[in-house]
Amino acid sequence: MAGGCLPSYPTEAMRGTSEAAPLIAGAAADVIQAYRDTHHGATPAPQVVKDILTGTATDMNSPADQQGDGLLNVYAAVKAAQQMPGTTDPRGPGDAPSLIASPSQLDLAGNGGSVSDQPVSVYNTSGTATTVSGTYRWLGPEHQIGKVVTEHITAPVPGTPIPPEGATAAPSIRFRVPPGLDVMDVDMIWPDPTNSSILQMQLFNPHGALTQESYDDPGGGHVLNVPTNEVPDIQHVIVSDPMPGTWTAKILWSGLDVDPAQGPEVPGTYRGPMRFKVSGQDYRTSRAFFPVTVPGHSSASIPLRITMPRTPGDHPESVQLSAGDGAMTSLPVARRTLIPSTGGRFSTLITSSVGRAVGQISTYQINVPAGRRYLDVKFRTKDASPDNKFTFYLVNPSGTVVATDTSPTVINGEAVAGADLYTLHPVPGVWQIDVVLDLTTSGKEFTQTVYGDLSDPR
Repeated sequence: MAGGCLPSYPTEAMRGTSEAAPLIAGAAADVIQAYRDTHHGATPAPQVVKDILTGTATDMNSPADQQGDGLLNVYAAVKAAQQMPGTTDPRGPGDAPSLIASPSQLDLAGNGGSVSDQPVSVYNTSGTATTVSGTYRWLGPEHQIGKVVTEHITAPVPGTPIPPEGATAAPSIRFRVPPGLDVMDVDMIWPDPTNSSILQMQLFNPHGALTQESYDDPGGGHVLNVPTNEVPDIQHVIVSDPMPGTWTAKILWSGLDVDPAQGPEVPGTYRGPMRFKVSGQDYRTSRAFFPVTVPGHSSASIPLRITMPRTPGDHPESVQLSAGDGAMTSLPVARRTLIPSTGGRFSTLITSSVGRAVGQISTYQINVPAGRRYLDVKFRTKDASPDNKFTFYLVNPSGTVVATDTSPTVINGEAVAGADLYTLHPVPGVWQIDVVLDLTTSGKEFTQTVYGDLSDPR
């Protein structure tokens, strides 16, 4: 079998990075050839190839930490490659003007409230001058849409033929999406004590088109390097720019990350309640800079000022660049606010897992000055279920894990949802704290907040 397919199957199953890697490699080859054809046979530097591919990607209106620069556009990338500095192509960019930003992503870390000046070079592939404007874009808080729906999980009578998409596990759920919603989050949980029932939701838009589906990957799970077929009792999907109107969610015994040629998933043993929730988020924006005119086949420096939010942790945003000739590009910005060097509280929201070894990982950093006597980080969660396990790591500036702990722990026969990371005489530099959701969840809550508290390490 190749890529999960039967030997007689005419295609190979690929998804995720397994599919993206060869597609991007092919696009890069096209860009290199187009550049060579219009630059006296010269080969572009790898960074130039990357900038062309990212600068010409199509913004999908998704959060910056989910879409990166956007959806690959090979045609636009090839046209841009033909018009990079030093071009010999007299035809010009034709109908594909573009803006190529360098660097193609900003990765910043700093104290809460600090401001960093980050100039970005923008190249105009058109032969005609154009004016470039920009806005910062980031997601606002999540708000619930409608009520939480509870359905009972069932299964067809044994021997009943199972359709390719999987057997029905619960009645379909219909819900309304308001107009103008930027991002829709859909969650499904069920408290299966065996963590073995694989359920899936498929979302159909008001026109009846399959728009999104969830999946699990129990084959990729392991505990202490021992393979396991456990899966988390949670499913979470995101839809950007959801069509307004009445949507339908089908609840199926399905969702394995395998090829359809291998047949539908056999219904599991769980019989009990399933809860379904829909939420939404809207973008917030602000002007990034005053309009800048970029001459044809030339670059201009765009002045960006990136503000670090007060709350420790990661806060992705993007800079949306648009030109008067219709060219657009989305520049992702990864912002990581440090935990104050004097210590303090922080928290992370855990939303999902797909059962592939571990679930969601959240990272925090602290810049430790010289002379600190110790570092002590305490954690707590609300759910002390053994299926709601977290692992915590304390990593020194050289990348070595110096302390680890798990939650929940058993103290005097009682499960306690807490953990502690401690080390003496920490070396100065940037230390890292990782919060890792392990393989399973309890299925009792849609999201889980992990609270951390770094003691004043002076």
